[in-house]
Amino acid sequence: MFILVVCTTVSGVSAQSLKNRVKKLLGKDKSELALNASVLPSPYVNIDNKITLADTLDFNAIAEETIFINALSYTIKQGEKGKSNIEALNVSNKSFQVIMQSSLALEDEKASSYTCQLKFLIRSNKLIVCVDSISVVAPTLFGEMKSTAFENLNMQKEKSLQQMQEFTSVYQGFAEGMIEYVAQEKPQSVTHWDEIEAGKVVQGMNETECLLCAGAPKYVRQSGVKTRWMMEGNATIIFEDGKVVSIIR
Repeated sequence: MFILVVCTTVSGVSAQSLKNRVKKLLGKDKSELALNASVLPSPYVNIDNKITLADTLDFNAIAEETIFINALSYTIKQGEKGKSNIEALNVSNKSFQVIMQSSLALEDEKASSYTCQLKFLIRSNKLIVCVDSISVVAPTLFGEMKSTAFENLNMQKEKSLQQMQEFTSVYQGFAEGMIEYVAQEKPQSVTHWDEIEAGKVVQGMNETECLLCAGAPKYVRQSGVKTRWMMEGNATIIFEDGKVVSIIR
């Protein structure tokens, strides 16, 4: 069973303990919290003066490398810009960082949309998630769209609290999809980690490695044992029997 807990209790660990653990894992344990966390609505906390969502996704029976591969693959597939959403990737530390934008505004030009930075770290078969740099883009009284960082929201206003709750729902939908993907997907073996970290597709890579390295294809064409991935920028990756044999740019 997989557990989704957002800053409440994880296996008997208090929210304060989880916050301290996340700070330590992210290398920020030397800084003091400057804001009073009690003024924020659950599940938000203050970490280094940033309004933050801290989460732990527990995958007891899944190997850490599989968690890392699947979490990275899912994030690339969900991102509007694919691989270019990934801002930082550290294979040896099993961590990556991404900028994401919600798709709420696609349905209604005047609806709120959200951007945020997500930091992922795998430890002890758990995926630690830290979400910060959260901003909402919403219409003003004059109909103009304005971007506001969560740190600048007025917590005394119902609209601000509604926006924070709406973002919580957006994140939970993302996290639930990731839990399902990590639990069910069976990735191919990954050996070209250096090339993936450098963003360089090379001959011999399999499809999982190409996804992590270059992102998802725009189109896929199958012809016998050959598969063609048409990528952004008109590049084409050609596979034969599941391995890259040619890259056309």
